[in-house]
Amino acid sequence: MTYEQIDVLFEGKTLNEWNDMSDEELKATESYKVALGHYEFEKTRAIENYENELATTDYPEYNDDRSWESRSHIKEMLFKAKERNPTEQATERIKETLSSTSRAIPKGIAYDTDKPLVERGWAMLDSLGWTFVSVNFNGGHDDGGIESVEIETVDGEDIDIHNWGEIDAITDGCKQIWHNEKELAGLLVKRVPSRWGSGEDLLTPSFSRDNPLFDPIDDKWGGWAFDARVYGHITWDNRKTMPNIRKKWVQGQGQIDIPIDDSKSMDEMITNPDYRKEPILEFDQTEMVSYTSSLDDLHEETRLD
Repeated sequence: MTYEQIDVLFEGKTLNEWNDMSDEELKATESYKVALGHYEFEKTRAIENYENELATTDYPEYNDDRSWESRSHIKEMLFKAKERNPTEQATERIKETLSSTSRAIPKGIAYDTDKPLVERGWAMLDSLGWTFVSVNFNGGHDDGGIESVEIETVDGEDIDIHNWGEIDAITDGCKQIWHNEKELAGLLVKRVPSRWGSGEDLLTPSFSRDNPLFDPIDDKWGGWAFDARVYGHITWDNRKTMPNIRKKWVQGQGQIDIPIDDSKSMDEMITNPDYRKEPILEFDQTEMVSYTSSLDDLHEETRLD
């Protein structure tokens, strides 16, 4: 089994049960009490920090050029800290978390998996009835992504997808992976140390679509924030057999069809030597040098001279 289905529960209750709660019922949950403790801690911490800053800094009362370096600014922030209402903040945060979680998993179901990415990719092709997929991408200079997807189906249909909405729809149909079920330990929210310096954060449920066909591209280049241009593709070949035909460029004729196996006619099917070979990222960079990259280690690149 590629994925394990999880019926999402918080404190033993389904999302529907949580969404049907009144404010008073929400305030009786352990998750609300956790959120309330967080906002009370943050209020106390903010007040102490601003009071300490007033006592230890020698800023002028007003500073027209750098207003944040003034006692008036610190006093304003201290006043706002004292006006915080942890009860309202905790209630709003619980409701926001329920809303975002319900959007991510409207049926209250998520998934987990310990299978390798390539195994998940073949399982995805099998489930969709696809025998061949080429995912084409390009990007750089803070912009990029999937450009098109070429698909062959078990019924012999060729599908070329260039519309971004249709490309996104492929990912929208993938399983939602719940990334932090164990960390939350049954709660809707949990207090955790801040990732940025001192203080703390509220951990909330985290989900993302598992698309093994596209994810290696996003994992390797992320936000495409680099000063180059990359063009490439990943090919997933799930065909056990294939037509005995390949293209060849002939001067004066252009591309013509010739047999892959000269001992057989081009009307015959032959065993596909690339059947379920592990896909690799193949890409060109702006210096016009070609590379390949293993899906096991996306940052280990082989330059093709």
